[in-house]
Amino acid sequence: MIENKFFPLLLLFFFLSENAAFAQNNPTFDAFEGTVYKLPARKIGLGYGKPVLDYEVIAQVSYKELMFPEQLTIERMPGIDIANGFGIIFKNTMHIPVDGEYAFSLNSDDGSIFWIEEKTIINNDKPHKMRLRADTVQLRKGDYPIKVWYFQGYPDVYGLEFKSKFLRHLDMPRAEPDLEFNVSERELRFETGSAEINQNGRHNLSILADQLSKTNYQKMEIIGHTDNIGTEESNLSLSRNRAEAVANFLTQRLNQKDIQIEFTIVGKGESEPAATNETADGRAINRRVVLRPL
Repeated sequence: MIENKFFPLLLLFFFLSENAAFAQNNPTFDAFEGTVYKLPARKIGLGYGKPVLDYEVIAQVSYKELMFPEQLTIERMPGIDIANGFGIIFKNTMHIPVDGEYAFSLNSDDGSIFWIEEKTIINNDKPHKMRLRADTVQLRKGDYPIKVWYFQGYPDVYGLEFKSKFLRHLDMPRAEPDLEFNVSERELRFETGSAEINQNGRHNLSILADQLSKTNYQKMEIIGHTDNIGTEESNLSLSRNRAEAVANFLTQRLNQKDIQIEFTIVGKGESEPAATNETADGRAINRRVVLRPL
């Protein structure tokens, strides 16, 4: 992260200059989905805080980009019926195409904040005239949940401009977690005797795929386990089928991110319990799938 008095000028230069080779590596975003809250009069000057989530929701908005140059509040933000006294929390997914250093900026009147994965990157909050804040972040290739807070407290002017830009490539070694990935029945939500992954299970495996995309694993073993309900033969087959279902889902999800991991499938059946099979909770723990780097 750059730390000197010329930093804002350097970032401004990066945002004003454009290079086709660099532009293709700029972050991309889905739609900015915003929840609009009415701010109590006595709270307008406080900026963002957890109490905001308890305020009255007055609108839902969706913008392709957050690009509203400074203008009079007589021209209201699209989809919002009031001119001031409101705050918006935007949620989105940011797509980073390559490992590298990226610049972000928030220019707003009044306050704004930018988060990546719940980490504050830019804090430009509290009431003020149009003001620019910027910073740089090193990011690996992948998808990142982001949030942007903006509030319009006082008349007669509003503005919000969020910008992002790729700066340079970086060689960033990927993390190597020490522990194996252990996914229990409670995350996968398999029906009894079934290897089909339901909606909740797919959601949890999508999160796991995002975690795996930030490692440099090339080969992994997926080991299926069951409880002791049923015959040993049927449990052996079921454990392998469930491990294979997990491998197929993860392969498809990782391929969408241009990441390839070779999975080896193993079924252990009921032979290696992780807890007692005498209780329902213990059996739920034993119905699990383990992912282990090779």
